[in-house]
Formats: sequence, structure tokens, C-alpha cells
Amino acid sequence: MKHLFSNSFNEFVPNVWMRMAAQRSCDQVVEGSVSLFFLYYLLLHAASDSPKFDVLYLYPSGIRNFLTLFLSIEVSKAMQEVSDAQQAGDSARQVYAQTMVDYFTQQLSESNPILTEISDAMTDEGHYLEKMASCLASNDPEGAALWKTKSEEAAGRKRLGNDKLMACSARYNSLMKSIREERKAVLSDSSS
Repeated sequence: MKHLFSNSFNEFVPNVWMRMAAQRSCDQVVEGSVSLFFLYYLLLHAASDSPKFDVLYLYPSGIRNFLTLFLSIEVSKAMQEVSDAQQAGDSARQVYAQTMVDYFTQQLSESNPILTEISDAMTDEGHYLEKMASCLASNDPEGAALWKTKSEEAAGRKRLGNDKLMACSARYNSLMKSIREERKAVLSDSSS
């Protein structure tokens, strides 16, 4: 079963990311589709195989939309594989494809509340930073310090959410890698 994008795309994404990271600090916001494609790259590869970055801020609505789209496409492809295997009478292939459907569906369900946590934390952080700026503009250093503390707490929640999301992605990458390797072994044994 082919992935959504080709291998050359998977090689292209980290190269673009590395060039961008060299031009700016890794804790800056990476805007637009590059961050979404980098997320795609991380979803396809185990975290241990991916380059490590200090902090990666991703827009939550973009993440949610992209992750939902990506996983929905993969679920649809795996469901088609289940149907094709049924029609061909290939029960091993059907079990393999159904396991893929299950894993992609579980990942989508597990990711959704994490994405909500990240989104809420980002909203809070932005709100608190605006309050802090307002206090600074009105010469209220005590108020600014309070809102700065709150924004730092929200940023911490956001980082925790990003860590949870990456752990979730890594776990499902590992599961998918395992079933692909099992399937490959089965196919090579049957061809011997």
C-alpha cells in the first residue's frame, strides 16, 4: 500500500525544514504548510529516526485539519484494501488491512483531545500575552508580571501537549511499522 506522498517527498520535507531551521531559531513559529508537511513527516517516521528540535510550535487548527485529513485518507485506503482482500479471498491481507484501519482510527481518536489541549493552551497564551502587553502599555509592571507568569504556564501546557502528540504519533508509527514488517515477512515466506 502506498503512502499519501512519495518517498522523494518524504526526503524533500526534512531538507526544506533543515534549511528553514538554519535560517531561524527552532523555537520560532514555522508558518503555513511547511509545519503541516513536517508534521506529516513526523507521523510517517518514528520519533527516534527524526531530527530533534528544541520546540516546534504548530497551529492547532491546521494540525487538527491536517491530521484528520491525513488519517481519514489512510483509513479510506485501508478500508478499500479490506474490501479488495475480501473480494480476492485473501484473509491474511484482510486482517492486515483491518488492523491498519483500527490503528488509524484509534490514532485519530487519541489525538483529538490532545489537539484540544494544545489549542486551548495556545488560545490562553495569546490572551495572556495581549493582557501583558496592555499592562505594559499602561505602565502596570505588577499586572504585566502576573500575565507573563500565566502566559508561561500556558506555554508549558502547550509544550506538554506537543510532547503528548509526538508520543502518540511515535507509538502509532511503531505499531504500523510492526505490522508492515510482519506483512512483509509473511509475503516473503509465501514466495519462498
